[in-house]
Amino acid sequence: MNIDRPTRGIRVPWKSRRHQRPHHSERLVERRLQILNKLPPSVKGHTVACIGEFVGTIMFLLFALGGTNVVNTAPSEGANATDLSANPSKIMYIALVFGISLMVNAWVFFRISGGLFNPAVTLGMMVVGATGYSRGLLIIVSQVLGGIAASGVVSAMMPNVLSVRTELGGGTTVVQGLFIEVGSRSLKAKLEANTNTLLDVFDCRVGVHNLHARYRKARRYLHRAHWDRPIAIRS
Repeated sequence: MNIDRPTRGIRVPWKSRRHQRPHHSERLVERRLQILNKLPPSVKGHTVACIGEFVGTIMFLLFALGGTNVVNTAPSEGANATDLSANPSKIMYIALVFGISLMVNAWVFFRISGGLFNPAVTLGMMVVGATGYSRGLLIIVSQVLGGIAASGVVSAMMPNVLSVRTELGGGTTVVQGLFIEVGSRSLKAKLEANTNTLLDVFDCRVGVHNLHARYRKARRYLHRAHWDRPIAIRS
């Protein structure tokens, strides 16, 4: 690639780039914000997690809400055009927009803040003990603010009214919607648990197979070394 290594930190225009680039012998170069090193470790961790969730939520909802709003505000095609919400291709488009946006942003931010982007998911992580309550509450505030900021950006970018909301359709009551949501979430959790169990069994079998292969290799090596060594003849 016809590019140079990034400079140490943010490059300032009044300094030469040659003096800001790391030496070729430097393998690892720290490019973190030095101002964060002045904070206590706990405060630094909370700050990084909140900033990561805030930015990640904005990026996630910016693409998701933007794509959904384009579909919901699209003009009807033809005199007998059906409702966009009842069009399978439109529904698939909205699902792909949300899924791909979540996949990309979760892959980018999962090593920084966990890539939660959802107060409900954060609450679940707090209940099971995967996240502390103090950090979880701060992350929830950051996620809510990120969602508000993403909605404002999408509303300012689109010429039409923001038409993105979640509501029950097809005559479904609130009680029916509650049971459908609980059932689907429980089924999803069960499938994920079974998938993790199968992966654990597969990893265990692969580990045993690798251990057995290494044992056979070491045994062959010791056997060959035993017969190849010179025999000392004493007079």
